[in-house]
Amino acid sequence: EKANLKVVQDFCDAWETRDVDKIGSYLADDAQFRMIETAPRQEGKETIMGGMKSFLASATSAKFEVIRAHAMGNIVINDRIDYFVTPDRNMEFRIVGLFYVKDGKIVEWQDYTMPA
Repeated sequence: EKANLKVVQDFCDAWETRDVDKIGSYLADDAQFRMIETAPRQEGKETIMGGMKSFLASATSAKFEVIRAHAMGNIVINDRIDYFVTPDRNMEFRIVGLFYVKDGKIVEWQDYTMPA
């Protein structure tokens, strides 16, 4: 559980670099991602990274502030605030992230938005 927590924390910390390859290094090749509960699932590391590249290209700053995190076996849940700055606006999202970690890589990642 400690190792799985570390993978997810390191992944969250990597967002500050805005380096898509570094962020993507924590994902399994067959990873799945759902940005919010109503969004379609993105499948495959390359697809997920493609979305990250286009978004982070416009961001001047990105940060995932993890408030608390818990692991139950391969499942990691974190409560966090995601901050993004673009030339046009500052964005802040209260998120609960659900991650499934296997063999040191994130296989599934789903975020749920929390009310402000």
